[in-house]
Amino acid sequence: MSRRSLPTAGVVLTLLLSGAPSLADVEDDGGRLYREFCATCHGEEGDGRGPSARFVEPPPRDLREGAFRFISTEPDEPPALDDIVRTVRVGLAGTSMPPWAGVLNEAEIQAVSAFVLSMRPPSDEAPEPVVVPPPTPARPGARARGAAEYRRLGCVQCHGEQGRGDGPSTRLEPGLKDEAGRPCPPTDLTQGWFKGGSDAATVVDAVVRGRPGTPMPSYAGAASPEQLWDLARFVLSLSERGLGDYLLVDPAGRATLPGAGPSAAGDGGPPVTAGPGRPARSRRDTASGTAAPARSHPPRPTPD
Repeated sequence: MSRRSLPTAGVVLTLLLSGAPSLADVEDDGGRLYREFCATCHGEEGDGRGPSARFVEPPPRDLREGAFRFISTEPDEPPALDDIVRTVRVGLAGTSMPPWAGVLNEAEIQAVSAFVLSMRPPSDEAPEPVVVPPPTPARPGARARGAAEYRRLGCVQCHGEQGRGDGPSTRLEPGLKDEAGRPCPPTDLTQGWFKGGSDAATVVDAVVRGRPGTPMPSYAGAASPEQLWDLARFVLSLSERGLGDYLLVDPAGRATLPGAGPSAAGDGGPPVTAGPGRPARSRRDTASGTAAPARSHPPRPTPD
């Protein structure tokens, strides 16, 4: 059995504690599903060099060694199974990684996610989660306080004063790079959506946990829960396309912006509406009540 198909001790422990697929299912079902749906980009061995990889920007993740961006654990620890499950389920907005919910059922998502986790280097311990503070009530003046935190924490250095991703750090040589030395420009916050989800919880998650393998560091312990959530509300207010009701729940279904009244920022600002021409980021455009077009997938073969 190759290393990629042999679950590590950490994976075994995670599977036992989570009620995820059995080890046999990881290799049989998970491996089969991986080869059918994932290998075209990520490669048969998970090295990110599948036949479609040359057409994909940003490049597919090296599932064996590459840093996973959207994790609940320390940057130097392997991701939790639930981290991979969520990415497979809802995809990464703005990339070629689509949401597979609706194409794969929940059992299949669990199986293929466990198979992906088995490709990682051996680990004998279950990863420790980095705790993200729960939402705090929205209070008057949230945007102003969030703007102050945006500057205090140095967000302007990369994301810029207006959040356009054009801060002073972007003009320094050799530029901002990811762990593989590829250009890694800061997110343009005025676009109103982010790879990990388009809600306040995603912003808080990014600030507290950082984005491993990128110049975005962790700011855990640098701000109080109230300051973090005020910062998130300010970041969402930078969107030039209008926030829309669909920002109140991300594709994973987590509630966000608690206590928000007429303003999504929760500080008594003007009502927000979906920006013209902006596609919904979830299965249903809750601002209009109409079904949103789903991301396209390769057709799933039917049994003979």
